[in-house]
Amino acid sequence: MDKTITESILESASTVLSQMVGMNFKTGEITYEKTPFNGQNLLILVGITGRIHGNAVISFSNSLACKFAGTMMMMPDITEIDDFAQSAICELCNMIMGNTATALSQRSVIIDITPPTVLTGQNLEVHVEQTKNINIPLIFDGNDVLNITVSYKE
Repeated sequence: MDKTITESILESASTVLSQMVGMNFKTGEITYEKTPFNGQNLLILVGITGRIHGNAVISFSNSLACKFAGTMMMMPDITEIDDFAQSAICELCNMIMGNTATALSQRSVIIDITPPTVLTGQNLEVHVEQTKNINIPLIFDGNDVLNITVSYKE
């Protein structure tokens, strides 16, 4: 199941990110995280229900979130994540996870996702008990990293 989830996320992220922000990434080392695991300045939490259930935690640095939001809103000089920028980032994450749900369904793993929840702050930690936590780092130019951590049970 881990390989199926990972492949589905990578395919979906590649498609969505290239179309929406025009950026490609390299995949970093995929690891299993122990709880709590650390997030960056901006976390988007998307719930997963169905054959597997849990959460996808999509973690951005402020600079990467600003780049993405600025590109999506055609405002390249964004330096702060305001409500409009948060909305753009949530939509981006919703598209990644929606495409992931479609990719998983093509592999006979049926899931639904919840609307995104935004968490902001410094030194964020995520505690998810009794789940597998697969971290998939996406590395962009300038070494900006977007981490997608899927915490799930079957």
